[in-house]
Formats: sequence, structure tokens, C-alpha cells
Amino acid sequence: MRLGNQGDLMSMWRAFNLIVPLVVLPYLAACNSQAERRAAELQETSEKLDALRQDAIEIADRAKAAEQAALLDDRGEGPDADKGVDTISPQQPDTVVYTPD
Repeated sequence: MRLGNQGDLMSMWRAFNLIVPLVVLPYLAACNSQAERRAAELQETSEKLDALRQDAIEIADRAKAAEQAALLDDRGEGPDADKGVDTISPQQPDTVVYTPD
């Protein structure tokens, strides 16, 4: 099978040499630029998620410490036990009942 004469091959080679720099290379550069932007966005999102995760850990630690302190206070073993301070359970808030005369 014969591809054609040498002139046809040369014109195809010239067309290829024109297409690659004019079409393919700018397309690849645009793809690379877009990939770099997305990588920067992902990095920024990752940093925000890490900060939120750290905040959540700190909040959970504070909640756990508060819960443990409340349990100790309920048992009379907490820091307020020596002062004779009665603690109120958050499940039973103070209620004021008004009775008219």
C-alpha cells in the first residue's frame, strides 16, 4: 500500500508542524493553567478544612471538659463542692411560677 508521493508526505508534515504549535500547544498550556488554578483552590480549601477540623476538635475537648466538670459538681467533687454551691442541671432549668393573690 502506497501512501502517496513524497510531495503529499511533505505537505502533511508541514500541516502537522503548523497544527501542533498553533492549536495543540496553546490548548495544553490552557489545560495546565487551569490545572494549576484548581490545585491552588484545592490547597486553599484543604487549609480551610484543616482549620475547621481543628476548631471542631477544640470545641469537642471543651465540651468534654465541661461535661466532666458538671459530673464532678453533681457528685460534690468539683471545684465548687467546698464552697457549698449547688449546681443546677442544664436539663432542669429554674422555673418561676406566678400565683396571683
